[in-house]
Amino acid sequence: MLPEQASKQDINCIGAYRIHRVVCRQVALTSNFRGHRPARPVRDHARENILAIREQQQQRKKEGPVPEKKKALPKLKQFENVPSRVLSSPPAATEKREYLRRGARDEAPKPVDVHASRVAAAKKQLGRGPERDEPRPEVATPRKEGLPREKARLKPREAVDFVRRNREAAASVVEAAPATPPERAERAKHDDFGTVPAYLAQRKAELRREAEERRASLPDPDAPPGMVRMDDAERRSMLETLETQHKSLQAELDKFPLAVTTLRMTKRKEDLEARLAELDKSLAVFSKPVVYVKA
Repeated sequence: MLPEQASKQDINCIGAYRIHRVVCRQVALTSNFRGHRPARPVRDHARENILAIREQQQQRKKEGPVPEKKKALPKLKQFENVPSRVLSSPPAATEKREYLRRGARDEAPKPVDVHASRVAAAKKQLGRGPERDEPRPEVATPRKEGLPREKARLKPREAVDFVRRNREAAASVVEAAPATPPERAERAKHDDFGTVPAYLAQRKAELRREAEERRASLPDPDAPPGMVRMDDAERRSMLETLETQHKSLQAELDKFPLAVTTLRMTKRKEDLEARLAELDKSLAVFSKPVVYVKA
């Protein structure tokens, strides 16, 4: 097949496919084939709801008002037969009622007039009218006789030395010694009278030892980092050991002759001198009152 013929055939196929799609779409819109549903009619739901509400209103108007059912209020058993004042019928319109009229406050009596009327009513009740309001005769009230108007005079002061008087009174007082029966005094003293009990002395020694141990266990503020202070007893024992070793090595060195000729004796002498030098350094360290060692 030539290339020109192939391209024409492809164009014809594409055009036939497009025509087929357009035809199928038109058929689907006009006919009800398998898998196709017809379009639903459009409904106005708001209008339908308004019409339904109006129909219900017309029906309620024809039926008339529905009487409301009154619920009985809860009552206790002892008040079941007592009628309710709240739910009782209102008073009839024929009854005469008195209401506060306009300007009635201005017609009210004044407080002064009310007070005068009350006073008059009280006097009338006591049997005293206005004609009986006569002044009572004044009666002289007895009074106590007044004090004499003489000027009071103070007693003249006396020059008294209170310090001297107190000193003399204190010197004249003799302190009375308490009378102690001799039998009771002898009985109060026992064999260990005046001596400290053994348990107190033991307890004091224990407290002293605990205080020393506590003081020794405390870190020394002057100690260098990584060092602790050596116990004094341990330092003294170490010093005695070093002195003993120094004496023994010095005695051994003194036994050597003045002229050392052999190699063995020379090496031994050098070894002793080196050990003595180390001991001298250690003695200088442990002879100090405070020695720090590695923790």
